[in-house]
Amino acid sequence: NTLQDPQVLTEIQQAYVAAAVKAADAPNLTQKLQIRSFPTTVIISHEGRVLDTISGYVPPQEFRARLLSNEHSSVTRASISHASAR
Repeated sequence: NTLQDPQVLTEIQQAYVAAAVKAADAPNLTQKLQIRSFPTTVIISHEGRVLDTISGYVPPQEFRARLLSNEHSSVTRASISHASAR
C-alpha cells in the first residue's frame, strides 16, 4: 500500500497535512474536485488551489515523486485529501 510506505509517510508528515475524506460523506466536495474514480489523492495548497490530482493506485516511488514536485512549488505547505468510495 502506497500510503503505508515509510518514505511516503515521512514525506507526508514533514511537508503536508493529511486528511481522508469518504466520498459518501462529502458529495459536494467530491463533485467540486471532479473526483470520478477511487482512490483519488488531491494535493491542495494552503490557499485552496488544487496542485495535483492522483487518480487510482500509483506505486510508492511515483507517489513520492509527485509529493516532492509539489512540495518544491511556490507553496510551502499543502493538504492531501484522499477520497475513497467507502
